[in-house]
Amino acid sequence: MKTAWISTAGLAEQLSAATRDGVAVIGPTGALLFWNAAAQAITGWSRTQAATYVLTAIPDGLSEIRAGKWADTRRFRFQLGADEHVALLFADATAQIELAEANRKLATVGLVHPTTGFPGRELAIDHLSRSLSLGRRDDRAVGILAVGLTPPAATGVEVIVANDLVRQVARRLTIATRTSDFVAHTGEWTFSIILTAMTGGADSAIVVTARLLLMLSQPFVAGGRERTLATAIGVSHGPDQDVGAVALLERAEDAMREARSGGLAYRVWRSQAG
Repeated sequence: MKTAWISTAGLAEQLSAATRDGVAVIGPTGALLFWNAAAQAITGWSRTQAATYVLTAIPDGLSEIRAGKWADTRRFRFQLGADEHVALLFADATAQIELAEANRKLATVGLVHPTTGFPGRELAIDHLSRSLSLGRRDDRAVGILAVGLTPPAATGVEVIVANDLVRQVARRLTIATRTSDFVAHTGEWTFSIILTAMTGGADSAIVVTARLLLMLSQPFVAGGRERTLATAIGVSHGPDQDVGAVALLERAEDAMREARSGGLAYRVWRSQAG
């Protein structure tokens, strides 16, 4: 029975066709045997230039290939006959690095929360202002939910656990809301959700509230064990010609605190007269 052999070039071509990554194959003597177009686009090096570098010295993971250009590099070794070869796969990570740096700068000035990367209070108020303007124009309601959770003790190793829990809450809120809605992290354990273009007024907001409470009531796993977070949600809605974004957000937060102090799952804001 004959053994089927594949050439280095043939294997590299198949690998290149199966991925959008840049592909380099280095032979047993250290010579560059294969360099695809994606590798050139990501690194900025022609094959001739790449052949002058010790490509196997590029570290796994993220590295700055050249000024302002980042690549996520993976490698694996394989045998062709008796010879060992090294394949390097390059993925362009520049956009992810730029996004992370932009988020870091926003966190530095308080515009996004450093733990979740969600917009902070200032951006939430700005978004709510614009949503209210559109709501008045289109005769659509805007709902505001203030989601408050009771944190576990946050001392020592519990700080790590607390941050993990906050991130898990953020993921669940993202899953439970529409892409047109806006989720902000307005306090260490408080989130605000702006529901745009509602057709049912406060009733629509209560439906979303029920769904959130159901999702957040499920146990979280952090620090090696299950943990449950008590949740209270305050609800307000607009637009109201006489009430701005800040006041509407504060109404939802007041309703959330009233729900929490009263042992309720949620509360809809009512005026003193109501």
